[in-house]
Order: sequence, then C-alpha cells, then structure tokens
Amino acid sequence: MKIYNNEPTHVQRICIKRQGNSTQYLNIVDTNQDECFNFLLNLIKTQNLSPIINGNRTNIQVRDAIGSKNLIGKSFSFFGLDPIQVKELIIKNIEK
Repeated sequence: MKIYNNEPTHVQRICIKRQGNSTQYLNIVDTNQDECFNFLLNLIKTQNLSPIINGNRTNIQVRDAIGSKNLIGKSFSFFGLDPIQVKELIIKNIEK
C-alpha cells in the first residue's frame, strides 16, 4: 500500500495569439523552456514568410509552469500565420 502523493507536472505552456483571432493553447511536457522556445522559433523561421505582409502580428509565448503555478515566460512575434495555422504546424512537427 502507498499513500497517494500527487506531484505537480512540469510543463511548457504555449500561448498563440493575434488580434482579431481566437487564442490557441498547447501544453508540452518532457522539455525545458529554452528547448521549446528555440524549436518554435526555428519552426517559424523555416516557413520562409514574406517580410512584406499587411495585418496583425502573431505572438507566441512559452511559459514555464509547475502544476498550476506559472513561472517566467519568453515570447516572439511575426507576421503571416494565424494562431490556428501555427498550432497545427506545431502539432504536425511534434508528432513526426
């Protein structure tokens, strides 16, 4: 017999937002903040988005979290993809 001891899970919370669009969320495990941030930054860089795009910026924030406690976050912004497209791109590349 054991006493149940629920330890908080360490996750990376990804928030993808853009003005005028619905915000998208993903939680990623088994990684750290720097690795997750660099993965996302490189993923967006490889999309070869045009530097001349009208419209709103899309912002991606990666926040370190333990259980329900949010810690420090990092973010970057770019033009060209909406939050749903970014979320689908992330999921497709993680599942490879």
